[in-house]
Amino acid sequence: MARFLLVHGSWHGAWCWDQVSKHLTSAGHMARAMDLPGHGENARNPADVTLAHYSAAIQAEIEEMGGPVILVGHSMGGVAISAASEDIAPNISKLVYVAALVPQRDDTLLDLTEKHIPAPRMLDLSMEVDGLVGSIKPDCAHDLFYSDCDREVSARATGQLGPEPLMPLLTPVRVSEENFGAIPKTYIECTKDNAIPLGAQRAMLRDARITDVISLASGHSPFLSMPQQLVDILLSLQDAEAA
Repeated sequence: MARFLLVHGSWHGAWCWDQVSKHLTSAGHMARAMDLPGHGENARNPADVTLAHYSAAIQAEIEEMGGPVILVGHSMGGVAISAASEDIAPNISKLVYVAALVPQRDDTLLDLTEKHIPAPRMLDLSMEVDGLVGSIKPDCAHDLFYSDCDREVSARATGQLGPEPLMPLLTPVRVSEENFGAIPKTYIECTKDNAIPLGAQRAMLRDARITDVISLASGHSPFLSMPQQLVDILLSLQDAEAA
């Protein structure tokens, strides 16, 4: 039995992994999706949330699950899982990035965004609460996140999007070759992604020297548009770990 911890991206919550969690559990594995602080059902005020809060929450989930986990991060979740992994590397059997931002040492999430995300996409953000929280414009969500999803699925997901804490964007990610660098990594690139374009994904994985790359003909949210295909990839990674 493998243990999977699934970490969402910006504006999302544990809800986005529902189908993936169900399929992994049905296959006999432990799968847990979590709400990062300030997201979903985690009631912390998003204006007060920091990257350290993300790291501590992920580390607490892994400790509660017991034993090494396959830690999966989507989009912004790639930064969160990278930061969290530095201090608990022995408890992580693999890091899996799904159309995710991958930091290098001392990168901030804002650094990665400004370097890799086309400027027009940044205009899709609507800032509020004194600049400490960002909200996505609802009429942009389908094109950005759910372009290959059924419109009903897209509308339901858009209705669940919440405010995004902005303080974590400004915090350098402290990682080392000895800890974070020693954890095996896989990148699942989404070739039809409008939020983090394929070229940006490939630039980041090259910078991170990730050579285990799997392509998925998906938009930014394969957990909604093709959950079974994503699960099949995750299970294949588990099988490789067990071999």
